[in-house]
Amino acid sequence: MLCDRKGRVVYTVHHFPDPGDENWKKLRAAIDRVLSSPVEHRALKRDGTIYMPATLQRSGESQSDRLNERFASMTCAPDGKNKWHNVPRHGSRGKKVCLRRFEHNAWSEELEISPTDAPQHEKHFDPAIWPCENGVIVAWSWDFHPPNKGYSVFAESPTIFIRPVDDNMGMGRITSVSGKNIDLAPAIGVSRNHQVWSAWDSQSGNRKKQICIASPAIGSDLAPDQIQALDGNMKNVCTPAFVQRPDGGLALLWSETKDGKQWMLRETEFDAVKNQWSQPQVVQSQGNPRFASGAYDKQGHLWVAYSAETERGREIFATKAGNLSHP
Repeated sequence: MLCDRKGRVVYTVHHFPDPGDENWKKLRAAIDRVLSSPVEHRALKRDGTIYMPATLQRSGESQSDRLNERFASMTCAPDGKNKWHNVPRHGSRGKKVCLRRFEHNAWSEELEISPTDAPQHEKHFDPAIWPCENGVIVAWSWDFHPPNKGYSVFAESPTIFIRPVDDNMGMGRITSVSGKNIDLAPAIGVSRNHQVWSAWDSQSGNRKKQICIASPAIGSDLAPDQIQALDGNMKNVCTPAFVQRPDGGLALLWSETKDGKQWMLRETEFDAVKNQWSQPQVVQSQGNPRFASGAYDKQGHLWVAYSAETERGREIFATKAGNLSHP
C-alpha cells in the first residue's frame, strides 16, 4: 500500500489467500523468491507526481508472448495526482529499462531509458528511481562490456548508470557511476541541496562484497577514486535503500553478512555540515534481518521495516532506530 502525505491511499495490492488455503504455500514460495532479489525503493515528488519502477520480462523465445511483471513500486507527491512507472523489459534486444508517465487518467507510451545502441547481449536490470526538481533520476545496472560508445571509460563489468528524465519526458545524458567491480542493485536519492547520491552492491575480484556510495554529477562520469565503501568486505550484502529525513537530508539502510549466515541491518546518515556519511550503526541483528525500508516521523525518528526469521518463517517487523536527524 502507498499513501500520500495526507494519508490518502493511492495504490494498493489486495486479495491475498487465507493462510489456511492450499495456495498459500505457493504464494509464500513466490514471495520468498521475489524477496531474494533486489527490490526498488519508493520516492516522493513534491509536485504531485508518482513514480513507479517495476520489472517486465519475457520468459524466453519459445514463450515470447508471455509476460512476467515483477518488482513494482511507486512514489507520489502530497496531492497524489500524477504517476510515473519505471519498467525493465525483456524483449528482442534483451533486458532494457523504460519509463511511462500516468497523466490525464492514462499511461503514456514507454520511453526507453537504457541506450538503444547497446549490444544485444548486454542486459539492463535492477532499476531504481527518485524524484528530483524537474523530473526523475533513474538508476540501473548495465551488464557492460567495453569497448563502448562513450558511455564509460572506467567500467568493464556490470556497472551502475543513471539518467535524468524531465517532466516533459526529455532524457539527459547517461552517466556512469561505478567502476570495475561487479556492481548491482543500485539505490538512488537526492538530498535537500539537490545533491545526487547512489549506493549499490559491489563485488570485487576476491568475491567479497561491500556497499559502495558516491555522489555523481549528472552528465559527468564518476571516477573510481570518488567511490566510498561504507563497510568492510562482506560475504554478502543486499538491498540498499535511501530514506529522506524531514529536513530533506538522506539516510541509507542495507543488510550485510560476514559469514553468509548471520545478517545484520545497518544504517548511516549524511551530515551536510561535515559533508560526510556517519559511521554505520546496527539497527537490528536478530533474526537475520533483510530487505529494509524506512520512513521518518515528524519528530525526526527513523522507523525501519524489515523481514526477519521467526519460528513461523520470515515475518515483517518495524522498529524505531532513534532520533538521528541533524540540525
